[in-house]
Amino acid sequence: MFSQYHQTTDGQPVKGQRTLSPVRSTREKALRLILPFVCLLSMVATVFVFTATQRTHAETANQKSMLGINLGEPDFDSFTDAMKTSGSWDRQDGTTGPAPVDANGWPTTDAGLYIWQGASKADGTYSFSFNGQATITTPGTSAQINNQQYNSSTNTTTATILFTDTGSTNFYMTFKNTQRTATSAVDTGITNVKLFKPVSEGSTTSYDSSSIFTPYVAQAVAPYTYIRFMFGTNWNKSVNWSDRTTVDYATQHKLLPGDNGFEGNQMAFEYMVKIANDNNKDLYVVVPDRANNDYITKLAQLLLYGSDGVNPYTSPQANPVWAPLKSNLKLYVEYTNEAWNFQFDQAHDLYDGPIGAQQEIANNPNSPLIYDGNTNGNVVWYRNYANRALNVSQVFRSVFGDSAMISRVRPLIFWQYNNLNSSAEDELLFLNDYYNNADGIQHVSTPHPLSYFFWGGGGAAYFNSNNDSAATVDDLFASGIPEASYQGRLNNQTSWARYFGLHAAAYEGSWGIEGTVGDQGRVDPRAKQALIDSFNDWSRAGGEMYTAGTFGQWNDFKQASSYPLVQAAATINASDFTPAPLNLGQVVDANNPTFIGAAHYSMNRTGLNGARTNLGNETSYLLNIGTTNTYQVSVSAGNTAAGGQIGVYEDGALLSTISVPNTGSTTSYQTVVAGSTSFSPGLHSITLRASGQPSGGNAGTLNEVIIQPGTGTPPSIPAPGALPNGWLSQDIGSVGQVGSATFNNGTFSVTGSGGDISNTSDQFHFVYQQVTGDTTIVARVTWLGDSNSYAKAGVMIRSSLDGGAANAITYYSPSGDTTFQERLTDNGGTTHGTPPQRALPDWIKLVRSGNTVTSFISADGTNWTQVGSDTYSFPSTVYVGLAVDAHDNGTLLTGDFDNVSLNGTVVQGTPTSTPTPTPGSTPTPTPTPIPSGSLIASDSFSGSAGALNGQTSGTGWAGAWSVQNANTSVPGYAVSTSSALTYSTLQTSGNYATGGSSYLSSGRSLDVSSSSPFSSYLTNGKIGQSGQTLWVSALLRKDANSDDEASLNLHNNSINWNSGQASSDVAIGYFGGSSNSGGTRYWSLKVGGTVYQTTTPVQIGQTALLVLRIDFASTNALNLYVNPSSLGGNAPSSASAQTTTTTNIAFQSVAYYGGNGSGLSSIDEIRFGTSYSAVTPTN
Repeated sequence: MFSQYHQTTDGQPVKGQRTLSPVRSTREKALRLILPFVCLLSMVATVFVFTATQRTHAETANQKSMLGINLGEPDFDSFTDAMKTSGSWDRQDGTTGPAPVDANGWPTTDAGLYIWQGASKADGTYSFSFNGQATITTPGTSAQINNQQYNSSTNTTTATILFTDTGSTNFYMTFKNTQRTATSAVDTGITNVKLFKPVSEGSTTSYDSSSIFTPYVAQAVAPYTYIRFMFGTNWNKSVNWSDRTTVDYATQHKLLPGDNGFEGNQMAFEYMVKIANDNNKDLYVVVPDRANNDYITKLAQLLLYGSDGVNPYTSPQANPVWAPLKSNLKLYVEYTNEAWNFQFDQAHDLYDGPIGAQQEIANNPNSPLIYDGNTNGNVVWYRNYANRALNVSQVFRSVFGDSAMISRVRPLIFWQYNNLNSSAEDELLFLNDYYNNADGIQHVSTPHPLSYFFWGGGGAAYFNSNNDSAATVDDLFASGIPEASYQGRLNNQTSWARYFGLHAAAYEGSWGIEGTVGDQGRVDPRAKQALIDSFNDWSRAGGEMYTAGTFGQWNDFKQASSYPLVQAAATINASDFTPAPLNLGQVVDANNPTFIGAAHYSMNRTGLNGARTNLGNETSYLLNIGTTNTYQVSVSAGNTAAGGQIGVYEDGALLSTISVPNTGSTTSYQTVVAGSTSFSPGLHSITLRASGQPSGGNAGTLNEVIIQPGTGTPPSIPAPGALPNGWLSQDIGSVGQVGSATFNNGTFSVTGSGGDISNTSDQFHFVYQQVTGDTTIVARVTWLGDSNSYAKAGVMIRSSLDGGAANAITYYSPSGDTTFQERLTDNGGTTHGTPPQRALPDWIKLVRSGNTVTSFISADGTNWTQVGSDTYSFPSTVYVGLAVDAHDNGTLLTGDFDNVSLNGTVVQGTPTSTPTPTPGSTPTPTPTPIPSGSLIASDSFSGSAGALNGQTSGTGWAGAWSVQNANTSVPGYAVSTSSALTYSTLQTSGNYATGGSSYLSSGRSLDVSSSSPFSSYLTNGKIGQSGQTLWVSALLRKDANSDDEASLNLHNNSINWNSGQASSDVAIGYFGGSSNSGGTRYWSLKVGGTVYQTTTPVQIGQTALLVLRIDFASTNALNLYVNPSSLGGNAPSSASAQTTTTTNIAFQSVAYYGGNGSGLSSIDEIRFGTSYSAVTPTN
C-alpha cells in the first residue's frame, strides 16, 4: 500500500530541534515611517482629491477549497510487481553488509533481500522471473517454488511461487550460485527480477506482466482532487539527475549513500505522472533540496514532454515511452519538505550543510540572503529556503513558459504553521523586498510580486482535540474536535498568504491526534465529521488547498473507502458540497464605499531594518469581497511636510505609489486615489508601505483606507459615531499614542496604544462607566488587529483610572489567548492562568458578586465556561468597561465589540474623567535593594520524582515548570529518583532534572514583579537593567553519546507554549554541531545566533558546572566559566569563553532543552545571584 503513517510534525523543531529561536534584533521599531497613527476617527478638516498614476492589476482570484491526499511510502499493495517495493540486497558470502549492485540496482554477486516485511493477506500464486540463473531459497516462509525453468536463448529463469501464509509475514529470498548470463561465471549476480502478485488474496492467477499498479491505488485516490508525492524527499541526497530512481531500477526504494533507510529516494517521477494521468488527478511533486538546476530542469521537461524512462524529452513526442502529465491537469511544485524541521536532513542542509545559508553568506558577501545586512542564523536560514524555492519556480518557468506559470504550473512556498519562529515573515518579507524591490532599492532590474513566482503558500493544517490526553474515545470527541485554537491558527496562516497575493495552501493536514485513543478516534465514524468541520474552518479562513496526510487516513489500503477520513474527503470534494463561507477580513460593500480606519488593520509590522530610511512600516488590511467588481482604492493621510510616499499594494502587487499631502498638521488629512483593481469574491489584501519620507520625519499619518465600487471622486469620510449616553473614553497610564472610541450600528470600536496591561502598571484605552456594587459586563469581540501577538481586547473591572489600579480583565489576544488576568491590589503584580486558545468572534464576561470577580468565555454567548475567579478588595464603586492595548506603545490598534451589556447600579451623572495622560515612557518602579552577594533565584529540583511539568521547587520563580504541550511523559522531561548532581565542593541538594523529549522544550518564568529581588535588574518588566551585573550558574551533564543539544536558555518572554514561542538572546551548554569541532564536543556560550566554544570538552556522563556573568550595558559583556577550580569566593581571573554585544539582552524566563529524546541530558542547581560566590556556594 501507500503508507499513511509517517507524520512529519510541522511546527516543532528549529535549529537544534527545538521551538525556541533567537530574537531578531533587526525588527526594532527604530524609525516610524507610517505609524504612529493619529486618531483614525477624528474629523477631517479639509479633503482634497489627489490622483496618483493609476493602473489596473490582475488580482489573485480565490478558488473553491479543495482537498487532496499526501501519499506516503509505496508499499506492498501499490505495485503489481512485488519487487518494486522490495528492500536492499544483502551479501550471501558469509559477510555482512549490502551486496554490490549495478547502475540499475541489480546484484553483481550472490545476494538476498526482503521482498516485503510485515505484509498480510499475501497468500496466492506469484509469477516469478529474472534474467540469469540461480539457486533460490525462501528461508523462514511457507513459499513453494514450482516449475523453475531456465531458457538459455532468452537468458530467463521463470517459476511460480505459492505463498500460503495469510497473517503478517516477512518474505526473504536468496539467490546463490548466480550466473548473470548463460556463459557467465558463478557468483556474478542476476537482473530484472519480477514477482507479480496474485490478483486477489489466495488467487492462482497473477497480475499480467504489463500491469504496473494494483486497482487499490485508483480506489484509494478517487475521493481526492490532487495527489502530493512527498515520500522520499526527507533525507534525500540526490544532486544530479542520475541520482534519481528510474522506472527500471530494481526497487522504488532506492538508497543513495547517506540516504535514510526509512524513506530512501523518491519513486520514479514517471510513476507519479502515471498515477495522476490514470486517475485524472492534479499532480503535486516535491523537489529534493540538494537537486541542482540540471536536475530541476530535467524534472520540468519530464513533466511537460515525458521521458524514455531515463532522460526526459525536450520537445513534444508523438509516442513517448512514458507520457507527460496530461495538459488538462494542474501541476503543483514544492521545494523540499519542512525545511525548518531538524528531524530531516534538508533542514541541516539549508542551515549549515552543503547548500547552507552559512556557507552562502561566507562565500558570497553580496548574497541576496543578507541584502539588508542581517546575518542572524535563523533569518538567513529561512531566506535560503525561500530563495531556493523561488529558483525552482524560475527553472520551471524557463521550461513551461510564462503562459503556463501560476495558471497551470503552480509553485508553492511554505512555513511553519502559525508563522512559528517568524518563518513566514522572514521568508515573505525577504522575497518581497529583494525580488519586488519593495524596500525601495533596486535589487533586481525586473521586479515582480510574489504571486509571479508562487501560486500558493501556507503551513500545515493538522487538527487536534481540546483534550488529546482523553482516557476514552468518547471523551476525546466530547472535548471538541477540532480544538478551539484551530480556527485562529488557520486564520493566521491564510492571512500571511493573502497579504502577498498567494492562494492559501496546506501541504499536510487532517487528523493530528496521536496515541492509542487518537488512533481509535481516527477510525471512529465520528472522525468523518471532524474532518469536515476542520475543512469548513479552513474555508472560513479563506483556505483553498488542503492536503490530507501524512498521518493515516486509512489502515488497510485495500479498504480505504471504508475509513471515516476518506469518506469525509469524498463528501468534501463532491460537486454538491458547499463549504462554509469566508469569515475573515473586513467585509467590503459591493454598492457603497467601505471606510477602514487606519488602526483597523489586520497586521502591522516594521520593516526589516528600521535604520534605513526607505524601509518603513507595513500595514495590511484583509478584505472580504462578496461580489466581483472593480474597486477604487484611496488613502486618507497627511503630514507636516512634503516628501512622504506610501506604496499601495493589492494582493502583494504594487498598485501605485502615492505622495502624502502636506496638510500642515498631523490631525488633518487629504484623500489620495491610489488606483483601481478588480476583485473577485474571496479574501484579498491592501498593504500600505512607507517608501519615502521628509528629512527627519515620518512618511505620514494615516487616517482611513477607502474601498469604493467603480471609480470617481472619493466620498467624504463620515463623522465618527458618539458613544452611548453614560459611556466615557480615555487613555490609562503613559500611552505612546492618544486613543479614541466610537459607537456605530451596535459596535464599539476602541482604538488604543499602550505597552501592555500587565506587571504593576497598565497602558491602554478604556471605554467605561462607573458602577456601584455587583455588576456583570458581557461583550463579543469581533475584531482585533495584530500589532503584536499579545495585544488585548477585553472586558475590565477596575478600582480606579490610575495606571496601577487593581483590576480584573477577561481578554482576547491575536495569539488566540482568551483568559482571565488579575491584579489584586493597587500597584501589585499581575497574573493569569494558562490561556485557552480561541478564534474570533469570541464572547467574554466578568461578574462581580460582593468581593468575588469571576471570568467566563463562550463561543456562542449562551454556553459559558469559567476561566478564573478571585477575591478583591475593590471599593464599592468601580470602573467597568472595554479595554484595548496594542502591546506596542508607539502603535494604535482598533478592537471591535458588539452585543455589549452592562448590568448593575450605574453612577448617575457624568463621572469626572481623569485627563488623558501625556504620552510618555512607563514609570519605573522603585527597586527593592538587594544586598551584596545575594542569591536571587534558585532551583535544586527538590520536588517529588516524576514529570517535570508542574514542579514548583525553589525560590524566585513566578510559576511552575512547564513542558511544551503540558507533556507529562516519563521518561521525558522529569525529576529523577536519584540524589542531586555533584561538582567538587559545590553545595547541592534535592534531586535533578532529566531530558529531553522529541520536539519538546521545558521552561519556567522568573519572578519579575516590581517587588521581587530582581527589581533592580528590571527594564520594562524584564531583566536587563544597564549598569547591573548578574551571575547565573547550573550543573549540566550530557548522558548520551549524541549531538543533541543540552542547554539552559534565558528567554525574553514568559513560558507559554500555547500562545507562541519564547525566544532566546543568551544560552549556555552544548549546541549540537555548532559546539563540535573536529569531532570533539565543547561546552559553549550562545549569544543571538552565534556560538562561542570553550576549550573544555563535554564528557559523556560527567557533570559540568557552567557559570555565566552578564554585565548589562549599551555594549553587554558576557563571560562563561566552565568547571572553575575555586568556588564560593572570587571568580577566576579568565573566562572559558567571552564576547560583547550591542544587542539588547532582556529576559524573564529560562528554558531547559534536554535533547530530542529521553535520557539524553541532566540539569541541576540553577542559580541567579549578584555575585560569583552567591551562585557557587560550597558545602
